[in-house]
Amino acid sequence: MKMSLSSRGTIILATLFCVSGCTRVQGQEGGKSDAAGSKAAVTTPRTGDGKPDLSGVWSTGGRTRAEIDKNPFPSRTGGFTAWAVDRRILRWGQRNKPMYRPEYWEKVRTLRSKVPKSDPAYSCKPQGVPRMGPPREILQQGNRIVFLYSAGGVAIADPQPYYRVIRVDRPHDQERVLDQMWLGDGVGKWEGDTLVVDTIGFNDESWLTEEDGYFHSTKMHVVERLTRTGNSMKWEVTVEDPVLLQPWVWEPRTLTRNPDPDAMLREDPPCAEHDADSLFVGF
Repeated sequence: MKMSLSSRGTIILATLFCVSGCTRVQGQEGGKSDAAGSKAAVTTPRTGDGKPDLSGVWSTGGRTRAEIDKNPFPSRTGGFTAWAVDRRILRWGQRNKPMYRPEYWEKVRTLRSKVPKSDPAYSCKPQGVPRMGPPREILQQGNRIVFLYSAGGVAIADPQPYYRVIRVDRPHDQERVLDQMWLGDGVGKWEGDTLVVDTIGFNDESWLTEEDGYFHSTKMHVVERLTRTGNSMKWEVTVEDPVLLQPWVWEPRTLTRNPDPDAMLREDPPCAEHDADSLFVGF
């Protein structure tokens, strides 16, 4: 029986999505998985002032460290190039993308056509906010909340060895805003049980996502919302920027707290610039 081109395409895409999602298990970071006990109702712990305690090591799920060591680049055919191609096809299929004003699409296409030379992460530059994703560990001390980031000991570009200090119930530091740094100036406030982090004061050198050319301006405004319920936490992001037609609301991510009190983040490898001419050969 002959198969139509559209049918074959559907099967290929389904296979790719399975490569990405069918083998996902509860991730770990230096301790035991919370998969076994995550279904049980857990009371949300609170600090002395009654606010939810966000402290701890948090995971977005995914493969275990043993699985990563065994096969660091999972793909249909194996190897780094096939893995990169599969990931790009999956991103092309995503519906939730930033919508730029018409005059900026040419810049997006130009940046995308020159990856990895144009992607700042391949030159060991910071991924920036919000591309670096949710914090992997949180230290909460009164009106100062520290976000720690990690690539989990595995990285092919920027390994994200960064931290952010979020000052709660304080205005933006105008000197920091004018400095226009990679991570901007973030301040927080509590809306009920949700920590809202408002960040401005960015440079325009980072991208919103990897390898797609989605740039931003120095006027970017990022709002993150973190809501803990038991041992889970929802991380929500909204990006506003004059180059966009409308605010870009990310799909929420659910983080899981590592129950091991001795859990630690893995040390990330040092970043080494890649030879752009040798990456994605034939891609």
